[in-house]
Amino acid sequence: MRVQFEKPIVKEGFAVCVKGLDFLHEDLSVRLVEWIELLGLLGAHKVFFYELAVHPNISKVLQYYTSTGQVDVTPLTLPGGQPNDPRLRHIFLGKKVNHKRQNEVIPYNDCLYRNLYQYEYIALLDIDEVIMPTQADGWKDLMKEVDRRSRLSRNDSRASYNFRNVYFMDDMMHGHDWFPQVPKYLHMLQVN
Repeated sequence: MRVQFEKPIVKEGFAVCVKGLDFLHEDLSVRLVEWIELLGLLGAHKVFFYELAVHPNISKVLQYYTSTGQVDVTPLTLPGGQPNDPRLRHIFLGKKVNHKRQNEVIPYNDCLYRNLYQYEYIALLDIDEVIMPTQADGWKDLMKEVDRRSRLSRNDSRASYNFRNVYFMDDMMHGHDWFPQVPKYLHMLQVN
């Protein structure tokens, strides 16, 4: 196996790695646009997707953002004797959740090792997850504060960070009125 080591002169700030997309029948294209745009506003330089099988509209979104340079898409198959016909693979992953979780590690590791020297920070996110700073304007300001606190505690050897998660379930979200300044089709921005 050939190892490519192309260390840049200057690292970019933030990259996002996304596990294999398996949305064969589900059209999440509008939500995906909102998510990619939000990540860009927060400071993500590039989002790396791995594609198993996606709805045609999702494919169009990925093609558009690839053309802008904001996204990189890598085709993905399952290793070994696991099914790779899109329909069979979709059913297999739905029924074999343990296999699905184990297979998710492969694209995450690939993304990490391909981009380790290109970016200061690499976030592993799913398309329904966002690291949302509560006291900073974006990820750059957030990590400046994290680094400052790290230096104060005399522990600057952090290899990774994790963030507290909060769930916003769709069926529980809209007991409130819609925010008039936010279009109703925007999913994440309706959260208060």
